[in-house]
Amino acid sequence: WDLAWDTTLRCHETSMFAAFVGQFELRSSHHAAKNPVCFLDRGSVSKMRNLVNKRQVLDAIESELQHEVRSIILKADDPTSHVVATLKNCRVMVGAHGANMVNVIFARPAGGLVIEFLTADLPAYYANLAALRNHTYVGSVDHKARRYVSSRIEADIPKLREALRRYGP
Repeated sequence: WDLAWDTTLRCHETSMFAAFVGQFELRSSHHAAKNPVCFLDRGSVSKMRNLVNKRQVLDAIESELQHEVRSIILKADDPTSHVVATLKNCRVMVGAHGANMVNVIFARPAGGLVIEFLTADLPAYYANLAALRNHTYVGSVDHKARRYVSSRIEADIPKLREALRRYGP
């Protein structure tokens, strides 16, 4: 598979992809929260594609799912074992478009929900990756942030709430 697709494809997990993902111990922990909701936070390091209404996003998730949201900041130099341990029980993953979204491969396999906030000109890389892991994908586009490198994305809270009601755990 190749993340450089610029359209949403009918993806499915192949034996090669399964073998790759299987190299990481993705078994869910019995001690973890039952249906963790994980917000992939870009933190203050990134100057691109930050959510201007992050607090409203977190509040909407908590109120719709009646579940606390784990805000997760991952760094490029984090060991893979740390990333896998942090994300392996995530049932819902929410975040702004960017390299951090590739980590959906480490979320609980099959049946999860991935919600991505993006600008109008971004490709479907992470929709395809979510499909490969058998997750439901919802892309929420900020049509006011037209540029790929936009420093600000405003999440569509009504669309977020609808996606959580329709596809959430």
